[in-house]
Amino acid sequence: MQDLKVTLIQTSISWEKIGSNISMFDKKIDAIRDETDLIVLPEMFTTGFSMNAENLAQDMDGKPVEWLRNKSGSRQTDITGSMIIRENGKYYNRLLWAKPDGTLLYYDKRHLFRMTGEEKVYSGGDKTLT
Repeated sequence: MQDLKVTLIQTSISWEKIGSNISMFDKKIDAIRDETDLIVLPEMFTTGFSMNAENLAQDMDGKPVEWLRNKSGSRQTDITGSMIIRENGKYYNRLLWAKPDGTLLYYDKRHLFRMTGEEKVYSGGDKTLT
């Protein structure tokens, strides 16, 4: 059985500054020298855990999603992390999983964090993954 090599990136995020965060994670990923099978980014890595979805949400064909897909391809490794996505007039805390071949998988968070009022801003996902 082959070992799975996972790289976790946990760092301070610039509050609601998508471009700054993408740039910072781009540099951190480029600095990884060891071979890795999967890079895991934080929840809402582009903005921090913000309730300002109306102003920060991205479409699935937006630049942050494109960056994730391209970075996975250039590094030849899977990369995952969540961001605020707008779809059909709703907002989701969506985990994206980019594969080196350009495939993009996703999962919408189902169990929203009530203590922060997440359920008042975001729609819960309706799929169960196993």
